[in-house]
Amino acid sequence: GSIFLSDVTFHLAEGFIDVKDLGEVQVKGFEDPIDVYELTGAYASRRRFQAAALRGLTTFVGRQDEFDVLERALARVRQGHGHMVAVVGEAAVGKSRLFYEFTHIPRSAGWMVLEGGSSSFGKATPFLPVIDLLKSYFNVETADDHRTVQEKVSGKILTLDKSLTPFIPVFNGLLDVPVNDPQWEAMDASERRLKTLNACKHLLVRESQETPLVLVFEDLHWIDSKTQAFLDSFVDTVPSARILLLVNYRPEYQHSWGGRPFYTQIYLESLSDKSAVELLDLVLGTNPSLSSLKRQLTEQTEGNPFFIEESVRTLVEMETLQGEPGNYYLAKVVDNIEIPASVQAVLAARIDRLPAKEKLTLQTSSVIGETFLLSLLVGVSEQKEEELHSILDHLQALEFLYETALFPEHEYTFKHGLTYQVAYNSLLRERRRLLHSQILETLEAKYSAPGGEDVNRLAHHAFEGELWSKALEYLRAAGTNAATRSAYSEAVIFFERALMALRHLPENREMLSKALDIQFELRTSLFPLGKHEDVLKCLQRAGELSERLKDPLRQAWVSIYKCHYFWIVGQSRKAYEQGNSADSVKTSLSNFSLNVTVDYYLGLACLSVGEYTNAIDFFRNNVESLEDEAPRERYGVAGFPAAMSATYMAWALSECGRFNEGLRYGQNGVLLAKELNHAWTLVTALWGLASLYINRRDAHAAINLLEQAFPLSREWNLEALTPGIKGSLGFAYAISGRLEEGLQMLKDAVKDIEVSGRLAFHTLFNVYLGEVLIKMSEFEAAETIIDGALKLARERGEKGFEAMALHLMAEVFVHTSPAKKECAEKLYSESIE
Repeated sequence: GSIFLSDVTFHLAEGFIDVKDLGEVQVKGFEDPIDVYELTGAYASRRRFQAAALRGLTTFVGRQDEFDVLERALARVRQGHGHMVAVVGEAAVGKSRLFYEFTHIPRSAGWMVLEGGSSSFGKATPFLPVIDLLKSYFNVETADDHRTVQEKVSGKILTLDKSLTPFIPVFNGLLDVPVNDPQWEAMDASERRLKTLNACKHLLVRESQETPLVLVFEDLHWIDSKTQAFLDSFVDTVPSARILLLVNYRPEYQHSWGGRPFYTQIYLESLSDKSAVELLDLVLGTNPSLSSLKRQLTEQTEGNPFFIEESVRTLVEMETLQGEPGNYYLAKVVDNIEIPASVQAVLAARIDRLPAKEKLTLQTSSVIGETFLLSLLVGVSEQKEEELHSILDHLQALEFLYETALFPEHEYTFKHGLTYQVAYNSLLRERRRLLHSQILETLEAKYSAPGGEDVNRLAHHAFEGELWSKALEYLRAAGTNAATRSAYSEAVIFFERALMALRHLPENREMLSKALDIQFELRTSLFPLGKHEDVLKCLQRAGELSERLKDPLRQAWVSIYKCHYFWIVGQSRKAYEQGNSADSVKTSLSNFSLNVTVDYYLGLACLSVGEYTNAIDFFRNNVESLEDEAPRERYGVAGFPAAMSATYMAWALSECGRFNEGLRYGQNGVLLAKELNHAWTLVTALWGLASLYINRRDAHAAINLLEQAFPLSREWNLEALTPGIKGSLGFAYAISGRLEEGLQMLKDAVKDIEVSGRLAFHTLFNVYLGEVLIKMSEFEAAETIIDGALKLARERGEKGFEAMALHLMAEVFVHTSPAKKECAEKLYSESIE
């Protein structure tokens, strides 16, 4: 005898219904208990905005231009010239909110505001918006019985104008009160309709003579035919009355009022980027952790305020955001923002209302992509080209699509990315698969030698069309292209999909070899993104595959990549051991690419453990061998080893005090990096040379390089490099005299390094932090930091950083306690040793 709801259904219907929370209940078909609600009642609200208002509205932003138009119309009516304003816009863009804010401003005080709204299920109810409006005018409550309604109607009419008395039966009938009037009963349907139109028109015009009216009719795209007839007859009475008639509707609604001089139309766009950011600041707050999320939300929702609010609501429910409204913080990393069910419902309903052929064309277009060529659509559509032109013209008029190019080919794009996703997801899986296969065939015929974006398209359609052999090759090529242009997140997606495609192909030695090589390629793209746990998983899978293949070369690759992994996460001694393991077999394998990679990664490990002479030798091997061989090859490294080996060599030489020699190598490395025009390589090269200048305490030269590297690392999302660049720049600022600024940057960098897990130079930056605190005479804080750095250096086997920490601890003792002179001397001696 009850109706129960899941939490998903409840949240979609929230504001429309009243429920009792039953807590978690075990429900058949679900493994775990789910939240269940019992339906106990319904609210009077029929429209989404009314339901949202019950929950509470967010702060209103933007729309000043639209407000100005409405206020000018209000001023005309105040002077006795009636006016009509129509607000046109896509679903959920804020049409109702605009009217709500406008009718609640002080300027409209002394006006009578009457509202009527249509609903998607309301077309079956004649005069539904007019009935809404009359209930408001006569102050009829839901609980009123027939007698109370009759009394309210009669009392109001007699007070206003006794000449309107003949219309009382009309109003009673509209308000669902039995009418005992022989004349009314005797009328046929057309006569009743005409009298109803006249009654409503006379009532509103007469009331406007006493009190100026603002009449609001919402969602005319759902209007019933009789309300449409009322509006068609009523609009021409507006200019002679003190009436401001406000209507809103979606672009697909058609009417005949456009040419009238008292009619103004406002096209309501989504919020501007500035207003969207302002709304997000108000809804989310200004916590720095939210900056990336705000960018994602602005892009995905394209400034639609309802979509913004619902997306935030979903993130809160998923516990991705925690805190309070206006003061949230990011609790989890967000890769993709899920489309809220409420937003999907709004968009899916709009697509469902399209005629069958138009809906099918929109869905088919979505399979091609968010942007698509007409020629491709013709190749896979069930419609002929001439008919498609007509359908696409109508879809443009309805604001689903717009044309982006006429030459050399007709090209279209979805106006809203979310509409594109909902249209795509509304197709059955098998239908989508077949369309992807057909699109792939058409594209393969079109591209004889695909490259760049063409390969991406082929990879996408091959994968979604489940043509696994083709998908494997195209996805791998697309991943390589993406990694080459530093689009590492994109590359990761392609390589992961290539591995998924492999699982559908027969397992043999060739496929196992390809799987292992893709694991290596995936690892190379994960590393710049700072996804270290995923890198380790890749290497573990690669190790298992190399054992199964019994391939010594690939086993050596696994060893050297593990060397790099351990270096990244701060396990310098382990990295050194793994690197030496690979170095011991590289000569026997005679593989140039392996030699370059071993020398590069083992050089980094030597730099961290303080084996500076060995580091110089390893880096020199690459600088010399790559000068003539292939400086434009990456050899499985995130950047180009030719340039990066030169600047890391400069760093290692500077640790030995060989500054002039290091300067020559470092400057050559930066020049080559600029010539290669590769983000990761250039940022690394600038950092390596800057580290030489820092060791020489030439702060201004270091700052010049790091101020180039820092914005580049952020612009290209090089998350693995950014904290290190920030730390070095902070230290350079501090030794140049900008102590407070440098200290804060260093503290932030150390925190970022610890959060990211990229601990390769974690000890060094703690040493830097200790030195800055000494310069600021904050000896107690310095001692704590340096003591921690000393422990880290010993634990990780980082002799060079240990020497620095011992020296600084001695400095602390010299400055703070004469009694510790012997301790300071001992520390200086240990540092020298």
